[in-house]
Amino acid sequence: LGPEALLYWLSRLLKLDSLTPLNIKDCQDGYLFLRLMALFYPDVADPGPFKADCTNDSNTYDLLSAALHRAGLQDNVPGLARLAEGDPQAAEELLLSLYQHYCKHHASKLFAGAKPSAPA
Repeated sequence: LGPEALLYWLSRLLKLDSLTPLNIKDCQDGYLFLRLMALFYPDVADPGPFKADCTNDSNTYDLLSAALHRAGLQDNVPGLARLAEGDPQAAEELLLSLYQHYCKHHASKLFAGAKPSAPA
């Protein structure tokens, strides 16, 4: 899948009401990824209240890193430094990785209305 399709998937899954399509730069601050992790694992990730601008908020990256670890997705953590530096390729890579994880582990649970839980 290309970046546009992945961004469309992300916006639909997070139920973002926006008249303009997401751009990969919208993912740079890590907040949307943290919201996605909270959807997959509500007991692992808590994005807190919406922040209009949390660009370079190290707390967001720390929370995202912890959520990825607790969900068994720690292979993605090294890319967070690149994400924090504004590397759009890092955002695309993480988005693709989370999409693949979703397809493998969560698609049927989320659509069936079941609450996913953290891996044992």
